Amino acid sequence: MSEHFNLTVRSSSHEYGVDVAADGLEVLLASQPDALLIVDQRFVAEPAFAGRRTLSVVADEEHKTLAEVGRLLVELREAGAGRSDRLIAVGGGVVQDVATLTAQLYMRGLPWSYAPTTLLAMVDSCIGGKSSINAGSFKNLVGSFYPPTSVAVDPRFLKTLPEVAIAGGLAEATKIAYCRGPQEFERYLKLEEGFEADPSQLIYHSLDTKRWFIEIDEFDTGPRLFLNFGHTFGHALEVATDFRISHGIGIALGMFAAEQFGSKTGYGASDARLSGHAIALARVDPECSNAGSRLDIRAFEAAFLADKKHGPDGLHLILPDAAGSVAEVVVPRTDAMVAAASEAVDSALAMVVR
Repeated sequence: MSEHFNLTVRSSSHEYGVDVAADGLEVLLASQPDALLIVDQRFVAEPAFAGRRTLSVVADEEHKTLAEVGRLLVELREAGAGRSDRLIAVGGGVVQDVATLTAQLYMRGLPWSYAPTTLLAMVDSCIGGKSSINAGSFKNLVGSFYPPTSVAVDPRFLKTLPEVAIAGGLAEATKIAYCRGPQEFERYLKLEEGFEADPSQLIYHSLDTKRWFIEIDEFDTGPRLFLNFGHTFGHALEVATDFRISHGIGIALGMFAAEQFGSKTGYGASDARLSGHAIALARVDPECSNAGSRLDIRAFEAAFLADKKHGPDGLHLILPDAAGSVAEVVVPRTDAMVAAASEAVDSALAMVVR
């Protein structure tokens, strides 16, 4: 049976509470009876939303765009939203991304709350206030920081998810715990063993661990950058497979690739427990079995080089270190390093072929 947990996150603009509870969505809706809703299209017909002013979002990468934000802004106006109104977003990461930026831009900002419906959003993105919007072929090129006023994590939504979505969410929880250090990673591994029986404890552990990064580095200029672990490789892999591999599974493969790249080039350390767990999660996705044959290596390399975290001094990567956590390293922007990145991704895909 799921337990009830809560925590408070401090941001520069305000504090906000996060409740992990089986009745979280109902409590949130009851507390804001006049709020407008931005909801994943799959859930729009739910009885809980009947009679509410509701806007829907198709939750896929093709709709994580500025055009989608523009559509929502217009629909909010047509729905009569004013400066005193509040928004509630219900959905996974795509809904959160477009709703965050929409809430921030509409009439210079409306307060908003969030009810995540995917494990990935529950363990990671629901706190921190980031929006990440795609532009053209560039993933997450546009974004901002605009924290919610409250978050309601309802683990009952996990029953609506396929196994691959659970694995993807666990990959993000793995990333957060590993970035914080060996003690948090060990705790995560123990909680993951009992996740099916009670997911609430692992969700709380992941959010409580991420809170540390947010509160000491709200705007991604220092330690919070560590949470990009797996993302430079993973985002490029998503692009190079035309998003057939989901974000969470891409991060699992990206962590493995980062570990391989670091250990083989000497810029990082090897960690068999991390890489083994990451590959076990990736193997849940049947798409991975054929991803190697579908991988556009030139598209991977282009996306890898275009990552917004790189600088004029070289390629900025988050790699495992000898202490059992991660470190940011800068490697030369050379053909040899790009080839090593491609080889690391090939190794990751080779490990998941059934």
